[in-house]
Formats: sequence, structure tokens, C-alpha cells
Amino acid sequence: MIVRLLVLAVLSVPLAACASTAEVSLASLNANQLRWDGEQVRTEGVVATFDEPRHYWIEDDAPNRVELVEGSDPLEGLDELVGATVLVEGRFTFRDDEGRRISVDRLEVVTPAPSATEEVGQRFPDVLSAELTPAGDGWTLSATISSPYDSRERYADAFRALAPDGTELGVRVLTHDHADEQPFTRSLTGLDIPDDVGRITVQARDLEHGWGGGTAVLAVPR
Repeated sequence: MIVRLLVLAVLSVPLAACASTAEVSLASLNANQLRWDGEQVRTEGVVATFDEPRHYWIEDDAPNRVELVEGSDPLEGLDELVGATVLVEGRFTFRDDEGRRISVDRLEVVTPAPSATEEVGQRFPDVLSAELTPAGDGWTLSATISSPYDSRERYADAFRALAPDGTELGVRVLTHDHADEQPFTRSLTGLDIPDDVGRITVQARDLEHGWGGGTAVLAVPR
């Protein structure tokens, strides 16, 4: 799948700086949508989708629903997260003609979708969290990865940063298993992110099955 899954760690700025971000349930956003309009919120729900037109939202058991967008445009590339429980942070808005929306700054998987683990076992590692920090002229990307199946023969052997259009911005290769360190955190240094890229996706790779699993989506803190 193409990102507590992220135990709570990714964001465009350190969490300590986010005093203005409110922890709000989907039920509260639904019941008090005018109260939260324009506010920075953090909430949790299960990713769902619809094909025509393609768009994504998160929902609870009620279901209370909030659409996920990037700015004013539908958020793309979440097919592999459908069914996963995610933590979302961003600006909440409500309009009569658009409904309830969150412009996503941060998206982390709390619980992977049921399809992420097959009867034969987990095929891909999951990125549980990620964080970007400025470092000189570039960036350092830290990723926390879960690959409980790790062994000497097969393990999570890399993670990468992707631009919204799928362009690969950087890769950190992992040369051995982390069977005794689950989940584990490693960093990719010297990451160059073009000025016109405002959001990246962090994805991990399995030595045998390739790229996939839960990903982290985060805004670039410029």
C-alpha cells in the first residue's frame, strides 16, 4: 500500500509548535462544523473513496465524514490506504456547496488497511511516521518503519521520498534486517526538494516484493 502508522511523528513543523492545532473527533466536526470552520485540527478516521469523481474522505462508525483535499483540490494517490485508520492534520473548512473538508498537512496511518496483510503474511513494510527537518541547503527525512517479518533472507531494504506527481526525490537504502528493532527509525540526509513541491509521500520497500505498504504524507515546512 502507497503513510500510533505514524505513531504521531510527522508534520511540517514540530508538534511542540502546534499549540493552535485542536484535537477534534469527526463527530464534533460534524456537529459543530461552523465552530471549527477555518481552524487547524487533528482528527482520526478510516479512509474511504468514491470513483466518479475520484475523491477520498475519512469516516467513523456513525458515519461522520470529512473529505480530504490538498488546498482546494481533491487529494490524490490514497487508493492503497482505503480501509486504513489514519491520523489527519490540516485546516478544516465547511461550505454549503462543498461540505466538510480538511486541507491535509499531515497524514499518518494508525492501523493499516485489512488488505495490507495477506494470509501468506505481510508483503510490504509500513511507514509509521516521518519527519522533515531543514539541514543546510537540503532536508533530512526521518522515517519510522514497521516490518515485523524481517529476517536475514527478507526485510525492509529501503525507503524513499516521492513528489505528488510520483517523481522520486531521494532513497535511503537499508543493507540489513531490523528483526531485533521493530519498529525502527532511520534518516535520509541531503534530500533536495524542489521549491514547487509542497508535499511529499514517504514509502518503504520490501526486498522481495518491492515498493508498497503504508505511507506517510507530509507538508514541506518552508
